[in-house]
Amino acid sequence: VIINLVVNARDSMLQGGTLTIKSFHQNLPQQMHVTSTILPAGEYEVLEVQDTGEGISPSIIKKIFEPYFTTKSPGSGTGLGLSIIYGIVRQYQGGIDLQSELGKGTSFRIYLPIHQKTEQKTQHPASPRIKKDQYTVLLVEDEVELKKLISEILLNEGYKVIEAEDGRHALDVLHRQSEHIDLVLTDMIMPHLNGAQLYEEIKKLPHKVPTIYMSGYFKELPADHFIYLEKPFTHDQLLRKLKSSIESCL
Repeated sequence: VIINLVVNARDSMLQGGTLTIKSFHQNLPQQMHVTSTILPAGEYEVLEVQDTGEGISPSIIKKIFEPYFTTKSPGSGTGLGLSIIYGIVRQYQGGIDLQSELGKGTSFRIYLPIHQKTEQKTQHPASPRIKKDQYTVLLVEDEVELKKLISEILLNEGYKVIEAEDGRHALDVLHRQSEHIDLVLTDMIMPHLNGAQLYEEIKKLPHKVPTIYMSGYFKELPADHFIYLEKPFTHDQLLRKLKSSIESCL
């Protein structure tokens, strides 16, 4: 979240400026409306990222959290940064407040609710392991570093991994060797052929391939039945979702 906001702030201050990052505690005595979200009254920790850049036009403020919406020139940005931020913040029942004025800068405030600690301890069973070289996963992810991280996790747990950089590449792999692929693990928001479009193509394959869809942005999910892994996820959540999905098709 911080990296995406800082990158946007940097790009708005190409002639120089001041970037301020701070956090503080805030009590909301009553509910507050922020960016399509109503925050209930309560205790919040607030993260603020503020710049003195060129600001955002009022005509586009309502669109900036939409996937693929970007004001940058082609090749300079995907338009996914702010939609990913929105998905992460909403996952933790938080909200985003945006204030901007042309020529004077922009301020993003992220409100995260403070949860009370409890004495109860939850026991988490060990991560499931499988026999090496037993299953092959087609991993579809356009974010290079994230794809590398997920691939390393799966390889360390004994999965074979075939990587694809987008839905179009994944579909080509499936057409050539779907009978050798035990599961597809795909991002939803990708260029060329996104996860929802790939979903429709996978349903047409003669060989049934279970598919897990990763996303932090709920509006991009397919309308009918699907297996969903919410971003960001933990190591154990990833492995358990894969194991249960494969076993359901045995």
